[in-house]
Amino acid sequence: MEVRHRITYELNGRVFGKGPAVLLQVIKQTGSLRESARQLGLSYTKAFQMIKQAETRLGYPLLNRTVGGSHGGGSTLSEQALQLLEDYHRIDKLVGTYAQEKQNELEQARLIETLNRYRSARLISIIGGGGKTTLVHWLCAQRAMTGSSLLTSTTAMFRPDFLPVDFERVTTEANPVALFSHQIRQDKLKGVEPEEIDRLKASGRFDSIIVEADGSKGLPLKSYGEYEPPIPQSSDLVILVIGVDGFYQPIEEVVHRPEIYAAMTRSRLRSPVTAKNYLRHFRNANGALKNVPDCPVLVMLNRIDLLKDREVLAELIPGLLSNEKVEAVLLTDLSDYRLETVFRNEV
Repeated sequence: MEVRHRITYELNGRVFGKGPAVLLQVIKQTGSLRESARQLGLSYTKAFQMIKQAETRLGYPLLNRTVGGSHGGGSTLSEQALQLLEDYHRIDKLVGTYAQEKQNELEQARLIETLNRYRSARLISIIGGGGKTTLVHWLCAQRAMTGSSLLTSTTAMFRPDFLPVDFERVTTEANPVALFSHQIRQDKLKGVEPEEIDRLKASGRFDSIIVEADGSKGLPLKSYGEYEPPIPQSSDLVILVIGVDGFYQPIEEVVHRPEIYAAMTRSRLRSPVTAKNYLRHFRNANGALKNVPDCPVLVMLNRIDLLKDREVLAELIPGLLSNEKVEAVLLTDLSDYRLETVFRNEV
């Protein structure tokens, strides 16, 4: 979520703010109060009054005015106005940066706090579309701060370069550590079977096992093939990631296995993804929650800042929460680990 702000200078009342600052900036560029007013959609009288009022309150002129002459007259900023405008822009930028950083920190802390509610979940499987791998990496690192943490996959996954990787069985004394069956190519690894992960959990060797249990070719949304998704059946928590930047886009462009999605939702491949057809997919037995065991589900509506029109949420969120397995719907931006807000299932 982007933070907006407005800076106002006051001396026993409002003296100078965004409106006069914008007007001065345009005058600086055009050299004309009249032309600046025209560009900003203001009457000349209104623009003149804005400048005159600010000058009166500040006690010094903001414009140097020339009338007529060979160049037809004009307006330039006084030395004091140039300094005022420079200071205003600097303060505006500093406040904006600080406010956005603090908002991001609040949303990052909220994501940690929300997922810490599931601290007892030892085996977490992550499925769906855009953002899974980012979440797997982040959650594995978070869990490693308070216990032994394993990152693994039941499908092909890009090599997690930030931690040691073992093949077939864990031999490295490191925390966190990753486990895969073998290397497909230098940057891509093949995961292990879901049953092997169930056995690893039963062994008690790791406090947390974080599993990427689905692949989507980097696309925002996913429909499943016959043997997908390969979710370990002893999972304590399943997180479904939905890339909301896929909404309003053609199914054939944003859904992995679009033919399956289109057939399931009775849509055309060229049709856009909508709340209506996505919920039809979500509610289908072979849809978004296919193969999910008897455990809680969190739904992350990810890349929320890229959603073109939030009107879709009004239908989408209640529809997702209508499934009794879904404990909460989260609006997230996992690119920098932020959680805007949470909608909990009260049933």
